[in-house]
Amino acid sequence: MTLPDRAADSGAGLPSNGSGAPVQQIARPATGRLTAWLLVQALAIYGVYGAVAAVLIPNQLSIIDPANKIDDFAVIATLFAVVTTLSQPLIGAFSDRTRSRFGRRALWMLLGAGLGSAALLALSASTSVVAVGLSAAVLSLGINSLISPLTATLPDRYAVARRGGASAMIGAGTMLGATIGSVIAGMLAAQLGVAYVAFAVMLLVLTLLFLILNRDYSSTELSLDPFSLRTFITQFWLSPRKHPEFGWVFLARFLFVLGFSSVSTFTYFLLTNYAGLSLAQANANVGFVGLAALPGMVIAVLLTGFLSDRLGRRKIFIWIGSGVMIAGLVVPIALPTLVGITVMSMLTGFGYGMYQASDVVLMTQVLPRAGQTAGKDLGILNMATGIPTALAPALSAALIGTVFGFQGLFVVAGVIVFVGALAILPIRSVR
Repeated sequence: MTLPDRAADSGAGLPSNGSGAPVQQIARPATGRLTAWLLVQALAIYGVYGAVAAVLIPNQLSIIDPANKIDDFAVIATLFAVVTTLSQPLIGAFSDRTRSRFGRRALWMLLGAGLGSAALLALSASTSVVAVGLSAAVLSLGINSLISPLTATLPDRYAVARRGGASAMIGAGTMLGATIGSVIAGMLAAQLGVAYVAFAVMLLVLTLLFLILNRDYSSTELSLDPFSLRTFITQFWLSPRKHPEFGWVFLARFLFVLGFSSVSTFTYFLLTNYAGLSLAQANANVGFVGLAALPGMVIAVLLTGFLSDRLGRRKIFIWIGSGVMIAGLVVPIALPTLVGITVMSMLTGFGYGMYQASDVVLMTQVLPRAGQTAGKDLGILNMATGIPTALAPALSAALIGTVFGFQGLFVVAGVIVFVGALAILPIRSVR
């Protein structure tokens, strides 16, 4: 069937006719079932991430190398983040160029699920720090081979007016998955092998069901420019001068994530070194503080996603979300206790959920070339999450080490978020 008006109004995902103008293609527009499965697939992906990063690998390192487990984990986490940052735009670019009757994204998601599951099985058999690190790197590649094509589904198959709701489903799945995954992993932590195998099977089965029940459109008839290594490499640089709104969105997300991560990364040390809890008290409450953010996050992301579609506005929710985030960062300055940190977690969680639901859609609306290279371009924008997440621990440690301590960290994080909110002011094409 030909592309209907409701999917064509954005021009997203359309092939070029040689002159740069998008043309019609054979398409399989989004259905209600796809929208629901976006939540399931995101839950599966981030369930694995939450389980492995928060519980399984730390437990495994505690057994393999208890004396150096913190340093080992820091190195592996950094390696994971580096692979994430580099792989997302590459996988996106490869999927943009993929031509098959199964579509541009499906084959890469299948590859990602296979790699991810194999890496989880390798982790279950790893008995050295090096083996854990290498397996974690492969897992990162597999997970990002799923994330990049999944994100590209929004401009590929959703009209602009429906992307908020679809983004909300991915956002809710992300947050629920990370939390549920870590909880289940905690229950299975005494049997690491069983835990890894269970998550491997879950990831592979749910991805296969997603692809079978939500078939992508054929890409065999899409035009494709001849491959040039030079062109392929240079396409990853998008000049802010030529694409200013793309640049502003990148900067805005970079700063927001940096501000949020610089505090959330140190939650455990906030409890011990700032609120004055003992190690036992911190261990008993760190999970509660994390869970306190979840209800607000999920409510905010769902409410904002669908409401932004109805109103046709994105930026106002980004500003409100940033404001709530800043308000949350102020609380522990006035209330340096477990209660203050818990309230901060609740408010920053709500602000993060509200921001994410609108930010993802805003990203899809400023893509160069009417979204023809959506996979690659969204992968580049996702680097604005990976890079600040990797930088945040070093920034936080440096700030905490000053005379201003944790209070200085809260203030600087709030200022960073505020500047990030200002960065979307120059964007005129989106309300």
